Amino acid sequence: MLKPRHIGEVLGGRRVLGRRVTSLLELNHAVELGLPKATLRNVARRVFSDAADQRAMMHRIVPEATYKRRRNG
Repeated sequence: MLKPRHIGEVLGGRRVLGRRVTSLLELNHAVELGLPKATLRNVARRVFSDAADQRAMMHRIVPEATYKRRRNG
């Protein structure tokens, strides 16, 4: 089972989330507050090395038009 700390690191860690994630409660809180766009980019980079594959995965999760409208980065 993945530890919440590792999940937080994959999402972008303190730099992206604004706080360290060390428990399921903290991970849940971060998700409830809304994850920045950078978390999706970080996960896509971990899954695929090819930029086109990264974009395809991202836009399967969040449609491109919606992604572009979102302001946080």
